Amino acid sequence: MAGPRHEPAFREGETGAGDELTGYAALTVELGENVLNGDRLAEAAVEALKVGGASAAHIEIAVAHDAEMHALNVRWLEHDYTTDVLSFPLGGEGTPWDPLSGQVIVNPDYAAREAADHQWPPHELAPATRELMLYVAHGTLHVCGLDDQTDTQRVEMRRAEAAALAACGIIVPPGHV
Repeated sequence: MAGPRHEPAFREGETGAGDELTGYAALTVELGENVLNGDRLAEAAVEALKVGGASAAHIEIAVAHDAEMHALNVRWLEHDYTTDVLSFPLGGEGTPWDPLSGQVIVNPDYAAREAADHQWPPHELAPATRELMLYVAHGTLHVCGLDDQTDTQRVEMRRAEAAALAACGIIVPPGHV
């Protein structure tokens, strides 16, 4: 993916021990070309990485509209429909010595439809943008190893999504699934 690379300014340096890192060694997000609100999507990914426990990671974010997302969903998951987000963990443990790596693909068409069905509170960002940030957080949390197959996992995923977006100044509407 060719596009801007975002390295957050909150990276922290080495401790006095010299071989241990405090805080976040490197959390970088690379955006595909022509990603609208890329800074906000990158922010959602970085906050999700932090919530997911990664201290070093590289995440690529791409946008695919309905038709392309449908084709990707068929190709990779054998699901014959479009979807909101696809995530591809590519390895790593999320430590400075073994950074986490992954790709997240989000669907703005899906976000626009879903945002209209939820009561997003007033905010400077459009509801569809906040919905898309939610998808980025969700996909990034999957890259971090969180799952949502069981009721317990779904509750944990929703909590983690809400925490990541709260760190971005975004409140997820109550009951948003």
